[in-house]
Amino acid sequence: MESDYTVLFIDDYSDLEKLDKEIHIGRWERAYSKGILEHRLEKFDLVVLDMDTGNRMKEDPRDISSRVSKEKFYLTVKNEKDERKAWGKIREWNAGGYLVMPISHEQIVEILRGINPKRDNQLPFLNSENFK
Repeated sequence: MESDYTVLFIDDYSDLEKLDKEIHIGRWERAYSKGILEHRLEKFDLVVLDMDTGNRMKEDPRDISSRVSKEKFYLTVKNEKDERKAWGKIREWNAGGYLVMPISHEQIVEILRGINPKRDNQLPFLNSENFK
């Protein structure tokens, strides 16, 4: 069974090949910040913004959080030393939380389960044995 969840990563700086190796979910997209507000963000089950990208966006990252619920909007940071900065941005940009890269598919699954537990049967990619 394929998941019908969709995840959008807004990230101007990560290597796409590396990002693809880190994210083991069935359907995800990557977008650059330029023109992101022209996208239909509402169609995604989860929107993840790279904190460095958000800091350099011409648009205000709060415009993203105004279009998706707080539960569906997360930040990513490159490493744990950015944790303190992330908490300030979470409050400022009204995000639901943050994830330290590399992100595991289990983390994404847990977020998606929290957003809509009724669709739990749509999360067949939880079995990490499939992704080794």
